[in-house]
Amino acid sequence: MIHTILIIEPDKYEAREIVRDLQNLNVRTVVVHSHFQALTLLEDEYYGVILASMDQNGLDGLDFCRILTKRLVEEGRETPHIILMGHEWQRESIVENMAGADDFIIKPWLSSELRWRTKNGLRRLDEFLRLKNMIYFDPDSNALNLAGLEKDLRSEVNRLGRKKGWLSVAVLDFNGREWLEASLSPDFVDHAKKEVLRFLSKSLRNYDRVGRIHQNKICIMSGDCDYDCFSGLLSRVFKAVEGMSIGEFASGPMEFSLCGVFRCVMVDAAFGDSEKCFSHLWQWINSQGVLPDDLSGRAVYLGKEGFQDI
Repeated sequence: MIHTILIIEPDKYEAREIVRDLQNLNVRTVVVHSHFQALTLLEDEYYGVILASMDQNGLDGLDFCRILTKRLVEEGRETPHIILMGHEWQRESIVENMAGADDFIIKPWLSSELRWRTKNGLRRLDEFLRLKNMIYFDPDSNALNLAGLEKDLRSEVNRLGRKKGWLSVAVLDFNGREWLEASLSPDFVDHAKKEVLRFLSKSLRNYDRVGRIHQNKICIMSGDCDYDCFSGLLSRVFKAVEGMSIGEFASGPMEFSLCGVFRCVMVDAAFGDSEKCFSHLWQWINSQGVLPDDLSGRAVYLGKEGFQDI
């Protein structure tokens, strides 16, 4: 897996030197020249390792760490491994006020030292991702389990609520699942569901979420995705699943189709109401019992009082 490192360095020439020093680490680099730019970028993107300059360009490195850490903790999102880059005269300030940073390096540094500290951050990131996969992902399908979906949904509601963004969620199942289980056996249908989940986990965009919920149903969640965008995505998913061939029978491979319901919500989580918005949406996901034979959905407004038609 190739990781992407965020570099915050006001000096463009020094930023180029840092990128050059990290070339041999098999990583991608994204460079911004102010801490405000970085905070804006980090509203929607996640970087597991960040190199942040102590030099002030509106904010200094310590202020950046405080603001970012506070925001991520409140939203229930993972905090990155932050390495502060400072001068000798800033050493005491860094050590006494790490403010969410994990490491620091003092200029002028050896290229090998910068690579060593960055590799240490990447090793920590890999270990974190390994543990996260054990806790929040189903090992058979690589899809989120119920705990993982709950965590990611809460995080997305917090993130999108600040800007009144769209969040779309679908609850899906095999069309005629009860008949399939009676005809083919529940074990085979469960195997087929894992195949579909594995396929969706590989095929969907990296910022879409797919997982398994109660009664073995499939849940798909997409942030920054309105009604037209999400209904188009689900249409492509349905066609792709219908084209899959799972298992061999006397009559040939078995074909499956999906059905379900979806909601596209404009999340308004202002004034600390994100937890109420999350609870309304999580309750809706878990209350879906018998699904219609096709796909039905609607766009609604989600605030602290619940769902309202747009």
